[in-house]
Amino acid sequence: EIVRLQVAGSLRRRRETIGDIDMVASVADDAGEKARNRIMDFFTKQPSVEAITGKGETKSSVVLGTGIAMDLRVVKDSQFPATLHHFTGSKEHHIPLRRRALSMNMTINDYGLFKGKEPNLEPVPCKTEADIYAALGMEYVEPELREDMGEIEAAVHGTLPVLVQESDLRGVLHVHSTWSDGQNTIREIAEECIARGYQYLGITDHSKAAAYAGGLTEDRLRLQHEEIDHLNKEFAGDLRILKGTECDILKDGVLDYADEVLAELDFVVASIHSNFNLSQEEQTRRMLRAISNPYVDIIGHPTGRLLLERAGYVLDMEAVIDAAVEHGVCIEINAHPSRLDMDWRFVKRARDRGMKIPIDPDAHVLAGLDVIRYGIGVARKGWLSAGDVLNTMETEALLDFFRRRRT
Repeated sequence: EIVRLQVAGSLRRRRETIGDIDMVASVADDAGEKARNRIMDFFTKQPSVEAITGKGETKSSVVLGTGIAMDLRVVKDSQFPATLHHFTGSKEHHIPLRRRALSMNMTINDYGLFKGKEPNLEPVPCKTEADIYAALGMEYVEPELREDMGEIEAAVHGTLPVLVQESDLRGVLHVHSTWSDGQNTIREIAEECIARGYQYLGITDHSKAAAYAGGLTEDRLRLQHEEIDHLNKEFAGDLRILKGTECDILKDGVLDYADEVLAELDFVVASIHSNFNLSQEEQTRRMLRAISNPYVDIIGHPTGRLLLERAGYVLDMEAVIDAAVEHGVCIEINAHPSRLDMDWRFVKRARDRGMKIPIDPDAHVLAGLDVIRYGIGVARKGWLSAGDVLNTMETEALLDFFRRRRT
């Protein structure tokens, strides 16, 4: 009986946190009340529903066992594109869009797109959201971009980016193994990456300052390199394992390993894991000093935030981005759903400055590689196309990219 069904709201726009879940379903235009009621009965009787807070023919609301509220709206299929568009948001996106519609003698609301003004409205047939934008003389705006960050103007002028997809990625660059606090061996991770079709895997176990996470001494790091050399011979042609580290940025901005040790690595992720309570000036100075190190390739989870749990340390992120661009350093999108750090708003700024941005899983178990999808959402919200993402590069191009600062 359902013709179309889609998640809407902030979840569809892939915001970092959401207040509730909105869903829109459509039925045939000639479907009657009984059909709608059957859908609502099915929705409200799901085992995951803890409480029903509202139930009607066109809208029902429930609270799930997780505590999250969910709304379902059921509309005629002819209304579905406009209703989906309306409840996807954001309000900030809709305001200039409605203004544009009015300038073209049209009206847009959750029922449809219309020529003229009330009460003399003539429906404009739209089978999809793309039809709505086309009728307004615009490119289709992907849901992730609907935040009033310049997407209206870009859609009018035909300059919206083709957004990155997970299938564009060629490898992963921030992964922990049993050498530090990961739960899988390098071999196990490598075999999983091969199964996923990746060309390369960047192993980045913790440095010695992270003793709580089994951080590696210089001697253990070199022993790890011997294992990687052996595995690279075994997996030649299938996967390249890169020698990396997640090296602690110490309080003064110096890295936890000396430069001569860092020089032995294929790439370096530098991250802050301590002294979160420094002033903005001190924390920014600390980060800028790390960025100036010629062996640093990537800054990991730049603000250290844990969503809904811990605010990030206070940084002048614009200064950090500017310095990173100046020194040719990348800032990652840490795809772990508790982090999603760098924030999408700063991703767009970094992209506009020309930075290559890696999407990293920060995986500690094999299933941790799955979180890449959340990083893709952040990247898309930050306007990234495949060419803006570091780990869409082929293996040799990536290695050349890392070597450029060291020669």
